[in-house]
Amino acid sequence: MMNLQEIEKRAKHEKERIIQHREGPSIVIAGPGSGKTTTLAERLVGLFRDDSDPSRIIAVTFTNHAADEIKEKVIKICEKLGYETPDLHISTMHYLAKGLLHRYSDKIGLPTSFRVVGRPQENILLTDTRIELKREKSKLDRYPRNTYLKRFKANRAGISNLDTVAKIPSKSGFATQEQFDECYDSPLDYYRSMDWYDVVALAVKLLRDNRDILDEVTNQIDHLLIDEYQDLNRADQELIYLLATKAKSLMVFGDDDQSIYQTGRFANPSAVKRFKKIYADAKIYRLSVCWRCGALIMDAAWKLIDVDGKHLPERMPKEKPITNPKRGTGEFKIKSFKSEKAEIQTLSDELQNELKKTPPPKNILILFHDKEIGQKYFDALQTHGFQIENLLGKQTVSEAVLLLYEVIRLLSDESDNLAARFLLQKLFKWKPERIAEVRRISHNQNKSLWQTVSEDDDTSGMMKSWSENFKRWRQMDNFVKMLIEIVKALEIHGESEIQKILAWCDKQQDLTFHKLINRLEKGVDFEEPAPVETAEDSPTRIMIMTMHGAKGLDADVVFVPALEDELMPNQWYEPEQRRLLYVSMTRAKRRLFLSWAWSRIGRATYRSLNRAETHRKRSRFLDEIER
Repeated sequence: MMNLQEIEKRAKHEKERIIQHREGPSIVIAGPGSGKTTTLAERLVGLFRDDSDPSRIIAVTFTNHAADEIKEKVIKICEKLGYETPDLHISTMHYLAKGLLHRYSDKIGLPTSFRVVGRPQENILLTDTRIELKREKSKLDRYPRNTYLKRFKANRAGISNLDTVAKIPSKSGFATQEQFDECYDSPLDYYRSMDWYDVVALAVKLLRDNRDILDEVTNQIDHLLIDEYQDLNRADQELIYLLATKAKSLMVFGDDDQSIYQTGRFANPSAVKRFKKIYADAKIYRLSVCWRCGALIMDAAWKLIDVDGKHLPERMPKEKPITNPKRGTGEFKIKSFKSEKAEIQTLSDELQNELKKTPPPKNILILFHDKEIGQKYFDALQTHGFQIENLLGKQTVSEAVLLLYEVIRLLSDESDNLAARFLLQKLFKWKPERIAEVRRISHNQNKSLWQTVSEDDDTSGMMKSWSENFKRWRQMDNFVKMLIEIVKALEIHGESEIQKILAWCDKQQDLTFHKLINRLEKGVDFEEPAPVETAEDSPTRIMIMTMHGAKGLDADVVFVPALEDELMPNQWYEPEQRRLLYVSMTRAKRRLFLSWAWSRIGRATYRSLNRAETHRKRSRFLDEIER
């Protein structure tokens, strides 16, 4: 067994090789807690210090949060070394692809002002699609329509056999996938919009079909760094392949053992295993030390993942991460309960015990496979007096912010038909069927939706008043004053999110429609960051969230309740569920507590194949861990 000095020496050597890589393709296998983000940031700084032109270095991340985290680390490293931080080209895959489409929109017949639809706009598109299909005597009920849309996205992500993603009804009267795609694409075209999965697919098509553009783009890239390679789909990975055509170096960071978006976002984890087949001269580097988890925690988690190809067919074989001796063995426990009530009570007792320790843990994670079951536990634990952050749901944008966003978009561009469509329904309370009729008229007359409505003699006084307001607001010099008037007209001035936006806008110089729209689209919190608390006065932070939501986080103590076989893996794709539990377990630094209950009521029974309330079985994964 290696001692701490030997482990640190090995880790330093591994990191130096990664930072010093300068030619050809490479992949870094970075397990949980291996210091991947810091290594990626240090590699970026190393390239800058080599006098590489920062504008010719591109880093691509999976999320905006990850991009911000890498930027912050680069800034800190540069400050420590006494370097001025250069402009950083760090973005998500979609942001990079979207930039290419804006830049070369004329080559593929896109309007320069095209939009990418989010969830609220997606619901509007589905409503319009349902109306169009109804005209064609085809049915699109609520459940099947979500299935159709998932298949639509999967096709854009490069999935060839859509039945492996979801099956659609074969009954008479239901739309075929081809009918749905046609009727969904039609309003997308009218609204000059595209699905997020279209963005990368079209960027790939742009580069693949236009050699001159491919040459122009790739001639501007010397070094390409890609984070979370295992979570990219086939279209994403093809775009990387094209962008790296002339690069001096390509380096991707990934770990197929931590791929948890295969079914939800069509990730292609097998690309890690196949990397050397795609890039024949690729070098493989490893970050082999897990600095996060205690030895017992890593041993337990590794039993889940170190299995044969039948259980994890996409997996690249690898050695177990070396654990940090400073972390010690850690504590790991699996516990069974007669009922969920008993599980909740024990969880409450365990939390109390942790908070009484000196010093108490800095943070505690409580992770759930299903957010509705997690919500039930959150409600129960709150009655026990705990201060817990509920991070179970996605951060949804409020109706007030959406209204402001769409008004700003329409002010910026009166031809934005999707903004007009949203406001007609949400602000002016028009029925979707009425909007569909006006949409057909505007299409036939080659006019924007807003222009068509504004010129209609039957338009209400409210509509005419808003049309006049729009003309006046566009002529105002004071941007913040204009925003205040808009907020008052929308009657949303009392909303806390709106007040944060106004406060942020008031501090900006040279604020424009474009700048505010970009800020809103990134979903960035407008609230000023709270002062950093010292270790002495910082309370223990207890967070409850889904297993997927915990990716990229860690905590001193981690609880994972509700681990019955009826819930995990249930009917879900077992290899991905196996990886999901592995990721959840390896969030823990010093203590990991897994549990399950023999009986449950409510939501959990509906997630079960046989709707079992009693005689529930513990997850087969727990059997493997204790074997």
